[in-house]
Amino acid sequence: MTSTSSWSSGKGVNADPARAYTYLAAAAEAGNAEGMLAAAELALDDSSGLPATEITRVIGWLEGAVRGDQERAYVMLGDAYRDGRGVALSAERAGALYDEAIQRHGNAQAME
Repeated sequence: MTSTSSWSSGKGVNADPARAYTYLAAAAEAGNAEGMLAAAELALDDSSGLPATEITRVIGWLEGAVRGDQERAYVMLGDAYRDGRGVALSAERAGALYDEAIQRHGNAQAME
């Protein structure tokens, strides 16, 4: 069985980010927190070659991934609030997400 990470990276198969995104987006839309995070990461990766994705959809996936306690989602959503990307600019909300990442997961990336 070929995993979506294989389609994304090309491990054992030809890299096909669009195919990986199709599967990940389906998982995200089905409510899978890991799928939400992975789909958001791929959608926001400029090197994937995917067309620009509707940012509100990606923000929704990140919010779902935070509800599903996906560690990296806290930082990614915090970055969105810090930069005002797809959400209203809010240093306070960004800081709260970074703090939560540290408290829940000891995430060193959130401390940077």
